[in-house]
Amino acid sequence: MNRLLSVEAIFDGKKIKMPKINIPGPCKVIITFLEEPSQSEDEELFDILLKSDSTFDFLKSEQEDIYTDDDLIERFE
Repeated sequence: MNRLLSVEAIFDGKKIKMPKINIPGPCKVIITFLEEPSQSEDEELFDILLKSDSTFDFLKSEQEDIYTDDDLIERFE
């Protein structure tokens, strides 16, 4: 059975910048160049890296949301 993996990356004109991935051995790849990103190259790469990092996944849990509006010193609207 063939497995497919899609990875977002940025081509800076010379090199392809992408997050580190774990591939067990040599394999075929298909590279597709898309239109120029609307974000800056650094912002795009940062977004890619954040999506691939699970460091802050625990913050998605409501149990980790320990602050309320009562904790605010000043409220901005």
